Amino acid sequence: MHRIFFSNLLFSLLLNLLVKPIAIFGIDAQVQNAVGLDQYGLYFSLLSLSLILNILMDLGINNYVIQTVAKNKEEAKSQISSILVLRLALFLVYISILFTSAFLLAYDSTGMKLLFFLGLNQLFIVFIAYFRGFFSGLQHYKLDSFFSVFDRILLIITAGSVLLLPTGYHMSIQLYIQLQTFGYFLTFLMAFLFFKRIIGTIDWKIDLLHFKAVLQKSLPFALLIILMSLYTRIDGILLHTFATNGNVETGIYAKGFRLLDALYMFGMIFAGLLFPMFSNVLRESVQKVKELVLISSHFLMSGVIVVVFILIGHAGYILQLIYTSKSEAITPFCWLMLSFLGIAMNFVFGTLLTANGNLKELNIISAIGVLLNVSLNIFLIPKYGASGAGFTAFITQITMAITQFILCARYFQIKIGLVSIGKWILFTLSFVCILFLFSLIMMNLVDQNLLYSPILFGGIICIELILGLTLMFVFKFIELKPLKNLFLTRS
Repeated sequence: MHRIFFSNLLFSLLLNLLVKPIAIFGIDAQVQNAVGLDQYGLYFSLLSLSLILNILMDLGINNYVIQTVAKNKEEAKSQISSILVLRLALFLVYISILFTSAFLLAYDSTGMKLLFFLGLNQLFIVFIAYFRGFFSGLQHYKLDSFFSVFDRILLIITAGSVLLLPTGYHMSIQLYIQLQTFGYFLTFLMAFLFFKRIIGTIDWKIDLLHFKAVLQKSLPFALLIILMSLYTRIDGILLHTFATNGNVETGIYAKGFRLLDALYMFGMIFAGLLFPMFSNVLRESVQKVKELVLISSHFLMSGVIVVVFILIGHAGYILQLIYTSKSEAITPFCWLMLSFLGIAMNFVFGTLLTANGNLKELNIISAIGVLLNVSLNIFLIPKYGASGAGFTAFITQITMAITQFILCARYFQIKIGLVSIGKWILFTLSFVCILFLFSLIMMNLVDQNLLYSPILFGGIICIELILGLTLMFVFKFIELKPLKNLFLTRS
């Protein structure tokens, strides 16, 4: 069982590591370079709007499907036609609210046309997620993993051809979105064919009343997803609305957010592993919950501190490597990287609260997060633009992390003393000092023209990661025996 679990986890991680960085930095970033800040900024704000409202097409249905398939395949099969019809009905609600919101936010006719395709993309995404829920529930894990990246593979091929080959097409944001739509549609079509092959004949018997109770139970979770999406992704929309040059400032912000989004994807894999582990230990004892929190938070947070400060230390060169212009994006990029410290804490403490069923408390905290984020953005964006939005993201995520930690400390008697706080501060300061000293050594030893050649830069990053990993062991934030026991006994 453990071998199967880890082989599937490794397969999924390898696929994501191979495909998604290419899609994010090799395609998406290069599209931004090709179309410019103004066009990409408009796209980013519209994409944020479509993603925030995406939960209106799900409302917890996918979670219900995964649980039902795992318990009773025949029952899940009998509900397929009802779910498909329900999804289409929810899409009509989604698209209506999406266009109403865009109208109220004063997007022009060009934005509305782009929004139609972005809304259509979200429809394909939720259906793909539904099919993947069946694949996962029936233990077709590799099929599930494949369809998690197939649309990105198609985008790499199609958009990459337009960007690099003499196809006769000129990259525009309209074309980029349409290529996404093509990729999602083809992925949807292929996933449906595999789904139909596995399931067999679909009984077209519709009983929507059955899902009334399901939707009612799922509403608190759906509300939580909407609120979290709002304080995480509304920055792009507010930049478009309140900044002096809205689309350009949104495009600048997107340069930093792109890397944050990449970090978030891999953090979600960690949270996905933690959720069933927390669910298991919650049935056992508070002491085991505390042990799991300690091991996971030490491992994740120390690693995130290392990665975040390496990225901040090389912010200028990283942005120069990816984009054609970098200077205006450095400050928002640094604030967004610092905000990942709060997000990483939420991967541990937010996941624990969700597994414990504290949705009411999480919704209240998230609503406060939305109010804080919107208020700060409205105040800071007109004067500071993308940098103000980046600072707001940092304050919001750190506030959410602290409040979630306080709740966990209250419910699970988790104590943190001055010694523990001092240990974390000392670890962070020590690593920052090590990075500073290492950079001084490199500047004295290596010619400035060679210092940031791609090969040497890659070597510098590897050495800094090794130094960070060593420091994690020195401070005992990583201990191999507890980690081994954690994965072998909880998975």
